[in-house]
Amino acid sequence: MTKSLQKIKFLALTLGAVLTAATAQADVFEVVSAPIADGVTVDQMRAADAPVGAFVAALPGFISRENGVSVQEDGISPGNEWFVIVRWDTIEHAQEAARLLNASPDVAAQMFQSMKADQLFFRHYTVQD
Repeated sequence: MTKSLQKIKFLALTLGAVLTAATAQADVFEVVSAPIADGVTVDQMRAADAPVGAFVAALPGFISRENGVSVQEDGISPGNEWFVIVRWDTIEHAQEAARLLNASPDVAAQMFQSMKADQLFFRHYTVQD
């Protein structure tokens, strides 16, 4: 086998291992949503959510986090609902993160005050291939 062919084979095996590891890690999605409280702007909600994002990003098993606001669509969505999607490597890390966040009310207090927490939706989903 030539050196070029050996390099190509090595790169293909390495890339396959990286892709397999990335796929194996991203197997839990956490979805959180709630309407933004009356009188709170999207910019205020974003600022209130920032400490929570920083907190969870430092925890074991964290992969990524995205947030945003729903669009008003007749018959589908009233809009102005804040959502967060967090990717975790395992359900155990996701559950531990939720426990740690609940045990640190000062981190999420402003976020919960900025949304209609009584309408909060919180779920974990596993990715199915």
